[in-house]
Amino acid sequence: MVRPVLIINSAAAAFKAKEILSLRGINSDIIKGSSKKQGCSYNLVVYADLDRAERIIRSSGILIMGRGEVRF
Repeated sequence: MVRPVLIINSAAAAFKAKEILSLRGINSDIIKGSSKKQGCSYNLVVYADLDRAERIIRSSGILIMGRGEVRF
């Protein structure tokens, strides 16, 4: 199964984003980025509308490096 993710540049920012989404009733998980292209990054797997989640996170001042996909 392939899931879309938001790529975030630090563990602290990823956990903050996860908490912010949780307060809005959106479930998410954090996994360590694994590609050399992403460098030291964290993937936020969102189990809801990715566009909405991205807007919420960006409006909270958290930098999102981009989008990607992970295979489970």
